[in-house]
Amino acid sequence: MARSCRWTPIGPIGLLEQQHSPNKPVMSGRATAIAVHPTEPDTVYVGTAAGGVWKTTDAGRIWRPLTDREWGPGVGAIALDPSNPARVYVGTGEGNVTRMAFPGEGLLVSDDAGASWASVPLVGINGRTPRVTSMVVAPAGDRVFIATTSGLFERK
Repeated sequence: MARSCRWTPIGPIGLLEQQHSPNKPVMSGRATAIAVHPTEPDTVYVGTAAGGVWKTTDAGRIWRPLTDREWGPGVGAIALDPSNPARVYVGTGEGNVTRMAFPGEGLLVSDDAGASWASVPLVGINGRTPRVTSMVVAPAGDRVFIATTSGLFERK
């Protein structure tokens, strides 16, 4: 195996780790989604099962929570608009199949790299809010595809 295949934990620290080490400063829950800025590789967004969205701009040395004041802290997916990386899409509702999966309320969208958020509801065919499992933004930023537990959604 190549030396470059060595993995190092960089945070944010998961919920279970926090319970076993109560002096650690960060509590995020399971990491469920990740998005890397297309031109600033030290800027990374991480979505968590119960702790919302976290952001680092220094390759993981310091993490800041971005959605502590928002509803639906369970995150299923994150995507950045390649044509405007300050636009961040967050699909709420953890899509993992587990007894502890957290529900969501639709999408959070930020046009200022996570400083503020607008909520966008998603309603499935059954009238319920689906959990988001994956998102992709087209290179021109004009189409967004959202995979959910209720099927595929598209925004044009």
